[in-house]
Amino acid sequence: MFLKWENRDEVKIPKKYKPISCRKGYVIDKWGERYIINRRVAGTPKFETLSGNKFYSGYGNSRVRAMLMDKLKDDFRKKIKKYLPIKIRPEDFPIRIDWDIFSVKGKGDWDLDNLWFYRKAFVDVLKECKVIPDDSIEYVTGFDTQWYEIPEGETRMLIFTFSRNPLDRSVRELIE
Repeated sequence: MFLKWENRDEVKIPKKYKPISCRKGYVIDKWGERYIINRRVAGTPKFETLSGNKFYSGYGNSRVRAMLMDKLKDDFRKKIKKYLPIKIRPEDFPIRIDWDIFSVKGKGDWDLDNLWFYRKAFVDVLKECKVIPDDSIEYVTGFDTQWYEIPEGETRMLIFTFSRNPLDRSVRELIE
Protein backbone atom coordinates (compact mmCIF):
# COMPACT_ATOMS: atom_id res chain seq x y z
CA MET A 1 0.00 0.00 0.00
CA PHE A 2 1.46 3.37 -1.05
CA LEU A 3 0.55 6.19 1.28
CA LYS A 4 -0.49 9.37 -0.47
CA TRP A 5 0.74 12.75 0.72
CA GLU A 6 -2.80 13.84 1.58
CA ASN A 7 -3.05 11.14 4.26
CA ARG A 8 0.24 12.03 5.94
CA ASP A 9 -1.30 13.03 9.26
CA GLU A 10 -3.07 9.70 9.64
CA VAL A 11 0.06 7.60 9.12
CA LYS A 12 2.25 6.56 12.01
CA ILE A 13 4.76 3.76 11.93
CA PRO A 14 3.75 1.18 14.51
CA LYS A 15 6.59 0.75 17.01
CA LYS A 16 6.27 -3.02 16.95
CA TYR A 17 7.25 -3.12 13.26
CA LYS A 18 10.92 -2.73 12.61
CA PRO A 19 11.53 -1.31 9.14
CA ILE A 20 13.41 -3.55 6.76
CA SER A 21 14.52 -0.87 4.34
CA CYS A 22 14.44 2.88 4.10
CA ARG A 23 14.19 4.61 0.70
CA LYS A 24 13.32 8.06 -0.55
CA GLY A 25 11.35 9.24 2.46
CA TYR A 26 9.55 6.04 3.39
CA VAL A 27 10.24 2.71 5.08
CA ILE A 28 9.14 -0.74 3.99
CA ASP A 29 8.14 -3.20 6.70
CA LYS A 30 8.61 -6.97 6.55
CA TRP A 31 5.25 -7.36 4.77
CA GLY A 32 6.17 -4.88 2.03
CA GLU A 33 3.99 -2.04 3.33
CA ARG A 34 5.30 1.52 2.87
CA TYR A 35 5.21 4.15 5.60
CA ILE A 36 6.31 7.78 5.33
CA ILE A 37 9.16 8.41 7.77
CA ASN A 38 9.46 12.19 7.63
CA ARG A 39 6.16 13.93 6.93
CA ARG A 40 7.77 17.37 7.01
CA VAL A 41 9.87 16.76 3.89
CA ALA A 42 7.85 14.09 2.10
CA GLY A 43 6.75 15.31 -1.30
CA THR A 44 8.83 18.50 -1.22
CA PRO A 45 11.54 19.12 -3.83
CA LYS A 46 15.17 18.98 -2.74
CA PHE A 47 17.50 21.88 -3.47
CA GLU A 48 21.26 21.65 -3.50
CA THR A 49 23.54 24.56 -2.70
CA LEU A 50 26.31 24.55 -5.26
CA SER A 51 29.87 25.53 -4.48
CA GLY A 52 33.23 24.96 -6.09
CA ASN A 53 34.46 23.34 -2.90
CA LYS A 54 31.92 20.54 -3.33
CA PHE A 55 33.09 19.81 -6.86
CA TYR A 56 36.74 20.15 -5.92
CA SER A 57 36.52 17.85 -2.90
CA GLY A 58 34.66 15.11 -4.77
CA TYR A 59 31.19 15.76 -3.32
CA GLY A 60 28.83 12.85 -3.94
CA ASN A 61 29.90 10.62 -6.76
CA SER A 62 30.72 11.44 -10.37
CA ARG A 63 27.08 10.88 -11.45
CA VAL A 64 25.79 13.38 -8.88
CA ARG A 65 28.36 15.99 -9.91
CA ALA A 66 27.58 15.42 -13.60
CA MET A 67 23.84 15.74 -12.91
CA LEU A 68 24.35 19.03 -11.05
CA MET A 69 26.46 20.45 -13.91
CA ASP A 70 23.89 19.23 -16.48
CA LYS A 71 21.10 21.04 -14.63
CA LEU A 72 23.17 24.22 -14.51
CA LYS A 73 24.00 23.90 -18.22
CA ASP A 74 20.31 23.32 -19.05
CA ASP A 75 19.48 26.62 -17.35
CA PHE A 76 22.24 28.41 -19.26
CA ARG A 77 21.08 26.83 -22.57
CA LYS A 78 17.59 28.25 -22.14
CA LYS A 79 18.90 31.70 -21.33
CA ILE A 80 21.47 31.74 -24.15
CA LYS A 81 18.85 30.72 -26.71
CA LYS A 82 16.52 33.43 -25.43
CA TYR A 83 18.91 36.32 -24.85
CA LEU A 84 21.93 35.59 -27.04
CA PRO A 85 20.69 34.25 -30.39
CA ILE A 86 23.82 35.40 -32.26
CA LYS A 87 27.28 34.13 -33.03
CA ILE A 88 30.29 36.26 -32.26
CA ARG A 89 31.97 37.45 -35.46
CA PRO A 90 35.39 35.91 -36.26
CA GLU A 91 37.06 39.35 -36.35
CA ASP A 92 36.00 39.96 -32.73
CA PHE A 93 38.11 37.11 -31.37
CA PRO A 94 39.78 36.71 -28.97
CA ILE A 95 37.22 37.83 -26.43
CA ARG A 96 37.10 38.26 -22.72
CA ILE A 97 34.02 37.40 -20.68
CA ASP A 98 33.25 39.48 -17.64
CA TRP A 99 30.50 38.47 -15.29
CA ASP A 100 28.80 40.50 -12.65
CA ILE A 101 27.15 38.72 -9.74
CA PHE A 102 24.27 40.48 -8.02
CA SER A 103 23.51 38.64 -4.79
CA VAL A 104 22.79 39.11 -1.11
CA LYS A 105 25.78 39.11 1.19
CA GLY A 106 24.38 36.56 3.62
CA LYS A 107 27.03 35.72 6.19
CA GLY A 108 29.64 37.11 3.82
CA ASP A 109 31.97 34.18 4.43
CA TRP A 110 32.05 32.78 0.90
CA ASP A 111 34.71 33.20 -1.78
CA LEU A 112 34.11 34.43 -5.33
CA ASP A 113 36.58 31.90 -6.66
CA ASN A 114 34.35 29.07 -5.39
CA LEU A 115 31.91 29.96 -8.18
CA TRP A 116 34.32 28.83 -10.94
CA PHE A 117 31.98 26.06 -12.08
CA TYR A 118 29.37 28.63 -13.21
CA ARG A 119 31.94 30.12 -15.58
CA LYS A 120 32.98 26.64 -16.78
CA ALA A 121 29.37 25.64 -17.47
CA PHE A 122 28.59 28.94 -19.20
CA VAL A 123 31.57 28.77 -21.58
CA ASP A 124 30.85 25.08 -22.34
CA VAL A 125 27.28 26.00 -23.31
CA LEU A 126 28.47 28.94 -25.42
CA LYS A 127 30.54 26.45 -27.43
CA GLU A 128 27.72 23.92 -27.56
CA CYS A 129 25.25 26.57 -28.82
CA LYS A 130 27.83 27.69 -31.41
CA VAL A 131 28.09 31.22 -30.05
CA ILE A 132 31.86 30.66 -29.98
CA PRO A 133 33.72 28.09 -32.10
CA ASP A 134 35.77 26.75 -29.20
CA ASP A 135 36.50 27.55 -25.57
CA SER A 136 40.26 27.45 -26.05
CA ILE A 137 42.59 30.41 -25.53
CA GLU A 138 42.44 31.05 -29.27
CA TYR A 139 38.91 32.43 -28.71
CA VAL A 140 38.50 33.20 -24.99
CA THR A 141 41.50 34.84 -23.33
CA GLY A 142 40.16 36.37 -20.17
CA PHE A 143 37.60 36.35 -17.42
CA ASP A 144 36.79 38.84 -14.73
CA THR A 145 34.32 38.49 -11.88
CA GLN A 146 32.72 41.31 -9.92
CA TRP A 147 30.27 40.92 -7.04
CA TYR A 148 27.61 43.50 -6.14
CA GLU A 149 25.54 43.37 -2.98
CA ILE A 150 21.78 43.64 -3.30
CA PRO A 151 19.16 43.85 -0.54
CA GLU A 152 17.41 40.73 0.69
CA GLY A 153 14.37 39.96 -1.46
CA GLU A 154 15.80 41.50 -4.66
CA THR A 155 16.30 39.31 -7.73
CA ARG A 156 19.71 37.69 -7.87
CA MET A 157 21.42 37.88 -11.26
CA LEU A 158 24.47 36.85 -13.23
CA ILE A 159 25.26 39.26 -16.06
CA PHE A 160 27.83 38.19 -18.64
CA THR A 161 29.51 40.81 -20.84
CA PHE A 162 31.57 40.00 -23.92
CA SER A 163 34.28 42.29 -25.21
CA ARG A 164 37.18 42.13 -27.61
CA ASN A 165 40.49 41.61 -25.96
CA PRO A 166 42.62 44.12 -27.92
CA LEU A 167 45.77 43.51 -25.89
CA ASP A 168 45.85 39.88 -27.00
CA ARG A 169 45.33 40.92 -30.63
CA SER A 170 48.17 43.47 -30.54
CA VAL A 171 50.57 41.08 -28.79
CA ARG A 172 49.78 38.43 -31.38
CA GLU A 173 50.51 40.88 -34.20
CA LEU A 174 53.84 41.79 -32.58
CA ILE A 175 54.85 38.15 -32.33
CA GLU A 176 53.91 37.35 -35.93
